[in-house]
Amino acid sequence: MSSERRWGHSIWVWRALLAGAVAAVCLLLFSLTEQGRIFSVMLLIADAFIAVSLFMGWARMERFRLELDLGDDEDRRSF
Repeated sequence: MSSERRWGHSIWVWRALLAGAVAAVCLLLFSLTEQGRIFSVMLLIADAFIAVSLFMGWARMERFRLELDLGDDEDRRSF
């Protein structure tokens, strides 16, 4: 099973989100100013929002596919 089938998007999308999160965490840990820390928290929130949006899109698509599969099975059984 390919990563696109399992997670809805190719693996490079998730790696890019992970890289952005790692950069934001490093900035948060090693930032010397308060503005830098605030900026890194905003980056983390944006990354989390993007990841949740992608995951919810994948979940909706999987639900739609499942409903289609179940509907096809019920149609075949009725004949």
